Amino acid sequence: MPPFDPAKLLDLARWFNPQPGPASSWYTILGAVFLIAIVVGIYLVWLVPRYYFRDNRYHARLLANIGQGILWIASIGLIVVVFRLLDVGFFGMRLWLLLDAIAALVLLGYLIWYLRTVYPVRMAAIERQRRNRDLTPKRRR
Repeated sequence: MPPFDPAKLLDLARWFNPQPGPASSWYTILGAVFLIAIVVGIYLVWLVPRYYFRDNRYHARLLANIGQGILWIASIGLIVVVFRLLDVGFFGMRLWLLLDAIAALVLLGYLIWYLRTVYPVRMAAIERQRRNRDLTPKRRR
């Protein structure tokens, strides 16, 4: 593997070069990471809500949405890595991988914001509704 040079990250011509040359072995590792992320996304979308959160629709939907975001980011990243390995010109530019990494960071930031601000409020409302439903008298027939 070639050594990592942080000075190359600041070179704009490197990011926008439509023919960046042969891909390094880092791209195969990155492709494997994206494949693992796709498997995790599929697991979160299809299996976790059905088997672990049958009784809790809010958590099931939340995990399915997180899984869909992971699937989108990882699928686009895998496509970019494959284009880069095949040296497909415009679609093999390093810029697309940078944009995918930025999208992944935005998704992670949104998830952290959501779990810190919106999630506790919604969980308190759900718990309040559950408590009110348990305390209301049942109708007699």
